[in-house]
Amino acid sequence: MIVLDTNVLSEFTRSVPEPRVVSWLDAQLSDDLFITSITVFEMRLGLALLPPSARKQLLEAAVSKQIASFGTRILPFDAEAAAACALLTAHRRALGRPIALQDAQIAAIALTHGMALATRNTQDFDETGIDLLDPWG
Repeated sequence: MIVLDTNVLSEFTRSVPEPRVVSWLDAQLSDDLFITSITVFEMRLGLALLPPSARKQLLEAAVSKQIASFGTRILPFDAEAAAACALLTAHRRALGRPIALQDAQIAAIALTHGMALATRNTQDFDETGIDLLDPWG
């Protein structure tokens, strides 16, 4: 089971997605792939910040379809994840390597579900206790 970080999902909003990411994703079973409510937030925020345009409308439709395709495979940031998030945020601060809130939330969701995380930004998730996969690697 694998949680996809926001950068994996957003890669497919590009006009030409990175071929290595496309190949990697094609090799996975779709039922084993999950996203988090934090990724939904990040994707929707990115869209909300765009000025009105035809491109924005196309992206909104594509992102809505993409998110809907995960159905029940969208993991929430719940009380268990919040507790794990607090601990891993404190751990990273103690190491002198603070972690961004959304990254900590995504990591905590993956951790509490015993899932790996696929991300381009593996260094952002070091020392979080989760297995990391780099589809760009």
